[in-house]
Amino acid sequence: MTVGESSDVHLNSHRVARGELLKDLVLAIVKEAEDRELEFGLRQRRRRPDDQRVFARQVECLICEALLQDMRVRGGWVTVTRSKRILGHRNRYQSEVMGNTLPDVMDLLAGPQIGLLEVSLGMVNPFGNTNPQTTFRSSERLIERASGLNLSYADFGRDDAEEVIILKAPKEAGTSSWIQYIDDEATHDLREQVQTINAWLSMADIDLAGDVPGISVDDRKMTRSFNNGTFAHGGRLSGGFWQKMTKRQRKSIYIAGEPTVTLDYKQMGPSIHYGLEGIPLTGDAYAIPGYEFHRAGIKKVFGAMTHTGGRFSRLDDLEAGALPAGAKLPKVCRDIETYHAPIAHRFYCRSGMAAMRMESDIIVGVMLELRTLGIVGLPIHDAVLVREDQADLVEDVMRSVFTQHTGNSVAISREE
Repeated sequence: MTVGESSDVHLNSHRVARGELLKDLVLAIVKEAEDRELEFGLRQRRRRPDDQRVFARQVECLICEALLQDMRVRGGWVTVTRSKRILGHRNRYQSEVMGNTLPDVMDLLAGPQIGLLEVSLGMVNPFGNTNPQTTFRSSERLIERASGLNLSYADFGRDDAEEVIILKAPKEAGTSSWIQYIDDEATHDLREQVQTINAWLSMADIDLAGDVPGISVDDRKMTRSFNNGTFAHGGRLSGGFWQKMTKRQRKSIYIAGEPTVTLDYKQMGPSIHYGLEGIPLTGDAYAIPGYEFHRAGIKKVFGAMTHTGGRFSRLDDLEAGALPAGAKLPKVCRDIETYHAPIAHRFYCRSGMAAMRMESDIIVGVMLELRTLGIVGLPIHDAVLVREDQADLVEDVMRSVFTQHTGNSVAISREE
């Protein structure tokens, strides 16, 4: 493993020790670090209480992130900024760990007196606009100290202060920054909903039939991410361990010892678009005459037409054979417009992100309703994974919540 490989992860400043043995190790390292500072004259006196709390959290976060990444990928690195332009400034997405003393604590833990981290400093790149960030990982000394603890993913957690409502700026060059928004009643309500869902899932009896590499069933904290600098776009729930699994792997998820099934809204996007116009959707939205054997391709083009801001003549992610041989995209788009004349004005105006906001509200509504019924559900975009023996009841809930939001009916598919 070399510095900068794609398996590197960014530091999560909300990382904490959850297991008691790991907590004890962190406390011992905090004390050791303080003693070494005084012994070698790196500090002249003990820290003030507030500074001491931040110092202890920084040590805990760095040690836990290093050990957790080594568990994911042996010898794996964690990336972190040391920029004074970023550290020490209030940021709703970062914890107090990201104070301006973080580089000093990192260097202390990596220094010869302690030697628990290996650090590779970032550098200025004179040939580009991006500068490689600093990376760090567990040293052999840290790995050896932790070897007798039999650590598992369950020993690592994230603190409750971690922000669960994320607002992303419009994408530039394929990337998007996170916006420091001002809270109001709406964002407070959104946050309370997600925190309620997270609290419910944290207590659920969820297990895997076998080990899945890199997956911890204790990784259940969800967030909602909104797009384009507005809370009117996006908002999907994300972050749970099940969302990182393939469909095949999710078959190994058991809830309360029972096998599970995934319930998926069929044609959710078109149903929402028609519902927003007060028009019922009948039939298959993707069964465009002349393209009966290319439904998947039509679905892809339909989605692009609702998410783009203008007409297009190519789709880079359209698979070969997705459309009939020789079909031209402009003609395909016109045929879709004709078939969906009642909502044709919703194409090419980025209405898809607004529809996605409604989709995410529906899934949140389903999750909250299932909680009141004592049913555990795991959201996957526009689907929910539940116990197989509760699937019929959950289907009723999903239909009811969808109708409440759109005025439309909808079909549910079941993936055994």
